[in-house]
Amino acid sequence: MLVCQLYQPPNLRPYRTGSAARYAAIVVVLTMFLAGRACAQDSWASRTSDPNPQASVASGEIGGLIYVYGYDTTGPLLSIYNPAMDSWTTGAAPSLTRAYVSAGVIGGLMYVVGGCLSSDCRIGVTNALEIYDPVANSWSTGASMATARYGAAAGVIGGKLYVTGGTTACPPCANTNTTEIYNPITNTWTTGASIPLSCDLMTGAVAGGLLYTIGGYERGSVNAVVGNVQVYDPTADSWSTGLAMPTSRQAAAAGVINGDIYVVGGSSTLPLAVNESYDPPSDTWTERTSMPTARSATTGSVVNSQLYVIDGSNSGGALGTNEQYTAVSPSPTPTPTATPTAAPTGATPTPTPRATPTTTSTATGTATASPTETSTATPTATATATATGTASPTPTATATASTTPTPTITPTATPTPVQAALKAEPQVIKFGTVFVGVTSKPKKLALIDVKNKKQDAPITITSIQPSTDEFSASRNCLGQLAAGAKCEAAITFAPAVAGHRTAQLVIASNATDPSLSVTLKGTGKVRKVNATPTPTLTPTSTPTKIASPTPTSTAPATATATRTMTPTPTGTATPPPPTATATRTATGTPTRSATPTRTPTQTPTSTPTPISIGVNGCKVSYLGGGADCSVSGSGFGAFDTCTGSVTVDVKCAIPSGDLVVTLGSDSDFIVCNSTVTAGSVPGTITVPCTDQPIVQGDCPPGDLIVVADDNTLKIGEGTVPFGWTCEPGA
Repeated sequence: MLVCQLYQPPNLRPYRTGSAARYAAIVVVLTMFLAGRACAQDSWASRTSDPNPQASVASGEIGGLIYVYGYDTTGPLLSIYNPAMDSWTTGAAPSLTRAYVSAGVIGGLMYVVGGCLSSDCRIGVTNALEIYDPVANSWSTGASMATARYGAAAGVIGGKLYVTGGTTACPPCANTNTTEIYNPITNTWTTGASIPLSCDLMTGAVAGGLLYTIGGYERGSVNAVVGNVQVYDPTADSWSTGLAMPTSRQAAAAGVINGDIYVVGGSSTLPLAVNESYDPPSDTWTERTSMPTARSATTGSVVNSQLYVIDGSNSGGALGTNEQYTAVSPSPTPTPTATPTAAPTGATPTPTPRATPTTTSTATGTATASPTETSTATPTATATATATGTASPTPTATATASTTPTPTITPTATPTPVQAALKAEPQVIKFGTVFVGVTSKPKKLALIDVKNKKQDAPITITSIQPSTDEFSASRNCLGQLAAGAKCEAAITFAPAVAGHRTAQLVIASNATDPSLSVTLKGTGKVRKVNATPTPTLTPTSTPTKIASPTPTSTAPATATATRTMTPTPTGTATPPPPTATATRTATGTPTRSATPTRTPTQTPTSTPTPISIGVNGCKVSYLGGGADCSVSGSGFGAFDTCTGSVTVDVKCAIPSGDLVVTLGSDSDFIVCNSTVTAGSVPGTITVPCTDQPIVQGDCPPGDLIVVADDNTLKIGEGTVPFGWTCEPGA
């Protein structure tokens, strides 16, 4: 996009030793220089794609490298991009598999917090904090955030990580207004002022020492993407609002260049390529050149005033696309860390909050270039070499460097483990003999935060992972475990082959024993297939008596039997000899021969066969269900809703009193709820789906069902024949 601005000479203040002719020359030189740059064009360039395409990613810049945290079908990943070499490497994988996390960089370490477990937010939402050290290429854990959430806005100000908004457990997919602040030095979280309007999948950016939360998806009565701009001042611990973004969207990338916030991509009803910049001092938005590849759930990081937008999704699979954005004039400078030695002696600069994208800001870029010609990133910098020496009196040059209020706080490299012990009971779990291909009944594993006089601290459990795929563990114990508390995880065994099978279940945490291990044992057995038994279709023994008649003992034989009662020689049509024999069989055989007619009368099944979908020790059966889906509203406010019900048979207690059923597919689904008596076994229950909005997009094409106890424990999951009736366009 070509952006042209009229140049107005700056109001130069004379130096004490200057002359009018000298200042006039400065104005002329600057006018000629800036007139040639008054029309500047922003641009995009394709760079080497991420070899590990990921969606719902987060990133951070450390030492000129971009660290991309994400998830694909293989598990958690950390991709590292070197813009200078345009090359990729892979870092140590984090221990947790999650999506839609929040991230920030403090003191050369990358902090990743929150997110959905795996790629499906219905499985669970976490509050865990992981910390990556690029020097050691290793991950550690910090204190967990109080509120488990995903899609929150985050930013680093003054050496602290600020996290606000987002969505809690989904279902019920409720937004949270909580603002939490992490101090890496003390490894503690505190609470800040709540965000006025919380959305999920918001975009966060820091400019001028303030946190800007932009866009997102507003739930409740709106149920649509928004363009809201909300601004948090950490000094005053207060919120204000800015001008709404022209394009409402969620899950967009962002980057700050020369004090302007660039918001790129995201989605409304479809993935977007829109690129818009926000100028905080003037509270204005400007449309910029669109990104070549429309995509959502992407991430952006700035290196040397270049914005790199990486990965994401465009309604299909994950993309590894990497596109570099060069902003408009003022020409990108090598970040505000350029030494502000360009100010001449005797100058009394008047600091401004940041360089604004006007032609006077271009003069700012020129002035910073005067000490070292190599500091300007634009090819035309050499043309200004002679002018920059005299242009340096422009006071706004040194004011730019003062815009980064982040102090260089060096936190401890890795948070020290808490002085608390984690105990596992039992130490050995035996499953006995289980048929190959069959999943055993779950065994309980108790994880206990041992509390005594010497230790009284919560423990964060980051992973419960068996060493082989034949054993599996539930995720309900991931997260923070209070001092003295106990959590029971469900462990199952599904042998793939026959024979004795063993594995180690490793529980990773920040306890004094960070890698607690439990032994798992079981035996796989191949189910014997019996020889096909000879079917006894007609178990009656009477046919032996019927064997005496001649083959003419069919239905007409009963009629001839009455004729043989008067033996007449006129029997040319029917031979007389067999008729005498037929009279014997006619006495009792017709009634016995009628018995085969009873065998075809099989009782048809009038009700559908229940489908067993129970997991984690619960017996749950799907009995049936259906829903009608339609479109409501128009434009950005349009969303699909479904009305119907689902009937399940639950054979385990529901502690929370809420029964949640999620139906559809991984990409489009609805959530239905029912209230039950806490601690009761619901039995056969019909869960209503009354005007339920579709969480992702269109009428769900899939038939996946997930039954949960308020999403804290999944008790049923499977593919079922659920009936969808979709209005055209839904």
